[in-house]
Amino acid sequence: MIRIYTIGYEGRGPGTVLNALKERSVRWLVDVRNTASGHYVSQRFNRRVLVVQCARVGCGYAHLQSLGVPVGERKREAALGFPSYRERIEKSLGEVRSGTRPRRKDDVRRWNDLGILAQLAAGGPIALLCKERDHATCHRSVLADLLAAHLHSLGHEVAVKHL
Repeated sequence: MIRIYTIGYEGRGPGTVLNALKERSVRWLVDVRNTASGHYVSQRFNRRVLVVQCARVGCGYAHLQSLGVPVGERKREAALGFPSYRERIEKSLGEVRSGTRPRRKDDVRRWNDLGILAQLAAGGPIALLCKERDHATCHRSVLADLLAAHLHSLGHEVAVKHL
């Protein structure tokens, strides 16, 4: 059984997030924010800090930037249920399934990152990290559902749980 968790750090401290990962034996924390460092990001959840913190609880950290939603699109996409994001991910997963390599630079990055994400998920429990505490208002729930459907189509049993 492949287990995919999602977690948002909004209103939570790093200890709370990391303990949730440890309790569930998560092997990889996969950061799906478009921006994992800089002035948009809480310093407690900065990419560099998370690498160290994850190592302390025994899990790896990966930032897959192309799976994030660009800052300028977030509010509009969230208000509409992430339709453009869903379409991009579905297209890329179809290309991953068929082995068709895309041509556009952004599409290639997303194609590569989805392949990495699927491999990480197949290797043990993963957790998709983003800012929003409520998964229903975050793209990570769309990504988790599409990844689960993709892995299921390959014959895997998959469970998604939002923390």
